[in-house]
Amino acid sequence: MKKRYIFGALALTAAVYAVRLSLKLRQEYLRYNHILSLSDEGTVMEEAPELMLQLAVQQAQTIKELKNFARSAPKDAMRYVKIESM
Repeated sequence: MKKRYIFGALALTAAVYAVRLSLKLRQEYLRYNHILSLSDEGTVMEEAPELMLQLAVQQAQTIKELKNFARSAPKDAMRYVKIESM
């Protein structure tokens, strides 16, 4: 019974945070859209595909780096332990 109240409170807190974040992001979206319209660069929707492509490339690079780290971390840890034991 207590778990239900705890999870309910967490869900309510997450919902309130999501609403506040979406309102803030809406204000930022409108402000950025206004700035772009003043500089004759188009709207945010026209810029979105390029931004999404950049995000996808960066995300793929981050995942690749994390995989390399996960592969090399155990070897590095064993090497450091070996060095410390000398």
